[in-house]
Amino acid sequence: MVNIQHEDTLINNFLLLSRQYCIKNIHIEKDKKSNHMDCEFTLKNKEYIRVEAKTFKDSRNYSQNFIKIFGGILKGRNLPLAYSKNNYPVYYGIMIDLEDFEKFKRYKQTINNIDWLNFSRNYDAKYIFVVSKNKIFIYDWDEIEIQ
Repeated sequence: MVNIQHEDTLINNFLLLSRQYCIKNIHIEKDKKSNHMDCEFTLKNKEYIRVEAKTFKDSRNYSQNFIKIFGGILKGRNLPLAYSKNNYPVYYGIMIDLEDFEKFKRYKQTINNIDWLNFSRNYDAKYIFVVSKNKIFIYDWDEIEIQ
């Protein structure tokens, strides 16, 4: 329950900032048992993006939430689109809070980088949206490398 409240805050911050980043036609899924991903939108009028939002606020669930990102994307690939994609290519992404970015990167270290990149290529995972209260950082999936 704690993470759902934090995810709602994360998505609301994203919604408030979205106009600054050429993010349009946003669909926010309020019903967690719905037939859509957490957030769907068009980016720069050329891509339809479907996003799994996760937070890492509850220390009992850090690793589970990291793993759920991948399951959420895989499940989302079989869910209907929230609206017409206008012949745009469909890509998938992750939305996380800036406060959780370091935790996310630590968990990312547990995955072989080749597997990380193969997941991106095989399942069209393209973006990681890191959201703060006043900015959205948009990373390509391949950009998140841990030394």
